[in-house]
Amino acid sequence: MDIRQIKLLQEESTKYNKELSVEQRISILKNFKDVFIKYENEIYDGLKKDLNKSNKESFLSEYCEVLNEIDYHIKNIKKLSKTIKVKKSYSTFFADSYLVRKRKGKVLIISPFNYPIGLLFVPLVGALSGSNQVLVKPSEYTVNTNKVIYKIIDEAFDKELVSYIDQKDLIDYNDIYNYEPDLLFFTGSTSVGKEIEINCNKRNIECITELGGMCPCIIDNTIKSPSWIQRLVWAKFLNAGQTCVSINHIIYNKNDSSFVNQLISEIKIQYPNAIKNKNIPNIINKKSFDRLVSIINENKNNILYGGNFDESSLIIEPTIIKSTKENVKKYGELFGPIIFVIESENNLIEKINIANYIDNSPLAAYLFTNNNNIKILVNNLNSGSYSINDPLSQITNPNLPFGGVKSSGFGKYHGKYSYETFTYEKSLLVNMKLKELPIKFINSGLSFEKTKKKIFFLKKLLK
Repeated sequence: MDIRQIKLLQEESTKYNKELSVEQRISILKNFKDVFIKYENEIYDGLKKDLNKSNKESFLSEYCEVLNEIDYHIKNIKKLSKTIKVKKSYSTFFADSYLVRKRKGKVLIISPFNYPIGLLFVPLVGALSGSNQVLVKPSEYTVNTNKVIYKIIDEAFDKELVSYIDQKDLIDYNDIYNYEPDLLFFTGSTSVGKEIEINCNKRNIECITELGGMCPCIIDNTIKSPSWIQRLVWAKFLNAGQTCVSINHIIYNKNDSSFVNQLISEIKIQYPNAIKNKNIPNIINKKSFDRLVSIINENKNNILYGGNFDESSLIIEPTIIKSTKENVKKYGELFGPIIFVIESENNLIEKINIANYIDNSPLAAYLFTNNNNIKILVNNLNSGSYSINDPLSQITNPNLPFGGVKSSGFGKYHGKYSYETFTYEKSLLVNMKLKELPIKFINSGLSFEKTKKKIFFLKKLLK
């Protein structure tokens, strides 16, 4: 089916083009979970073929994330969808006021290549929890994983509820807007995200964009715990650095001679002989590979570790490059297994100033510190999220929102924040009383002075 046929099919559905009961939504999510689990091994196979991800990495960074989100919504949807009674005001003294959550309608989810399972199915869970109909468009770069995605969707859902569109089915990228969604949820590059924001604005389509940026990692003082270096290396080179909240650059004390050596030692432990052993994911395509190789070649005199690559497998080994804030800013988001390290004075504000110079609105900001300097970071660097001594882990907690600020994106999701994103919060006022306050009528009822006194009395009463 083309995109117009999918639109028509969903709009004409008497079964799904309406607010579904909580019980129906839970049933849909439970069935989805069963089908998703059934295809576990095929998911691993697809991710291995497209990105050279190991089963363990795929399990931890994609498979578990989807299951966690499904379980959260199955457990919490009744509470999330509950109508909430709020305080009344003097002008609604005889009425009851409520907040109600209602579906957005049709949702279009556009997902990227780097986490093709997680970044498609996690927002899909939130959309279904909110009783929406959905069209998904996965990345054209993950051909093998897409085959599994389509199998899961075909088996788990009626087409009137969830459909998919492949890149080859689009004559032009702008065809996606023919779906006329009530909400477009996009995860991907900043450049494409900005174009989508412009096009959605022209068409009065609500848009959520999860983009990226140059996420800094600030070392406030000497790293004394081996686990800190382990976490840093894991966070940077997970999925070969092809993660929107990956560390882009490290800002550390110039007098700390041991830091880079610690970093190198831990890389050798986690990714020994990366080119030969192929124990790191590959870069998604030749174009991205060539971009990263050119960065390595342009900075070859400042390479502190790594710099090797294999064009046949599109694998680049973890690489450390000594750099300056000007040089880092020039390259934009690295999105690969390269990390810039920048020396700085032992002053947290100066390090934050360097981070702000490079990118003043990253998707995430990280700080390693032994001191209680958290407020200094949060108050002086505007970021979508912060994590102290444990980079990347903040996005794995469904009780925390995930989203950007300014150039790193608009909107948030995960857990209850997904439910809020994929539903409207609406006002409901119910007045079943036969009485009426005479203060509201302009040309009848109480006089001006008596009205003022009555209002002040009611306001005190309602405190």
